[in-house]
Amino acid sequence: MKKKLMILVIILPLVCYMVCFFPVQRYLAEKAFNDYILLQGASAENIQSKRIYKDYKQDGYSIDVVYKDDPEYRYATWTKEGTTKCVNTTYKTVSKGTYRLSITGKVYNSYGNFIESGTTNSISKMY
Repeated sequence: MKKKLMILVIILPLVCYMVCFFPVQRYLAEKAFNDYILLQGASAENIQSKRIYKDYKQDGYSIDVVYKDDPEYRYATWTKEGTTKCVNTTYKTVSKGTYRLSITGKVYNSYGNFIESGTTNSISKMY
């Protein structure tokens, strides 16, 4: 009986953590994203598709959005767990050819104030 109780004491907090923590972090990421798009002047009705997924490499949630009035661009927003900061990156769908990708990421806090940005370029690649 003592052994079962000890196993229960060890397993129960882990199960509670997994059941409660991941949905709460997802909710907070979605809330930060909704606040972010309102600050940017976009509306939720203008979203054609939205995909939310856990990003284990960066320890946060990624939200990929395609807007109805801008279907050739995919906006990727990333939020770190425990913060309300959003990092936004834009991707464009391309046809065959040679391209060089340039990505600029801008970081805004939950008040909509610009924090920092960074740009990176890829090598030329043929598709």
